[in-house]
Amino acid sequence: MNIAFFDFDGTLIKKDSFILFIKSISSKIKYFSGWLVIVYYYLVSKLGFVSNQEFKEKVISYFMKGREVSELNTYSINFAENVIPTKLTDQAIKQLRNHENAGDKIVIVSASLDLWLQYWCKTRDFDLVCSIAEVKDDRITGKLVGRNCIGVEKVSRIKKAYKLEEYSKIYVYGDSRNDLPMLSLGTDAYYNWEKIG
Repeated sequence: MNIAFFDFDGTLIKKDSFILFIKSISSKIKYFSGWLVIVYYYLVSKLGFVSNQEFKEKVISYFMKGREVSELNTYSINFAENVIPTKLTDQAIKQLRNHENAGDKIVIVSASLDLWLQYWCKTRDFDLVCSIAEVKDDRITGKLVGRNCIGVEKVSRIKKAYKLEEYSKIYVYGDSRNDLPMLSLGTDAYYNWEKIG
């Protein structure tokens, strides 16, 4: 049996699903004012004053902290059913279909949150490895459970979840430098759909 690991944002869709999702759950004022928060913490993280994880948690906190998961689930299901399918690229649809037809196990590996990815993956019977939003008493805390699923953390999560030696071929798809560690796992690795290994 073969296994195929796909990055999500930038690979399967050309948009950032985090941005698309917060837009769907926010008022116009909240969404546009939130960009000041995003840009500020993005620049601060690039200067090294906060980590990538802290940057992400600041943004999650601004848009979601204190909101009920039961409320967000309604948005998440709609997002999975009506937004993600319209954002998938033609190449993504083709490659996913090829692996499905071949009977390969498909795993989505993403820094984006389980809140919305889990529903889309469930409808497609895909496995999911991603960043997980912390929830207490049915409310988003603004923190992540564990590390942000990016870079070497993707490799760590994959190795914990799968015995790669059991698969004949390991296909890996990514689109950025953050995906390079994950791409190194592949017997067949594709960077922006171009084979590199």
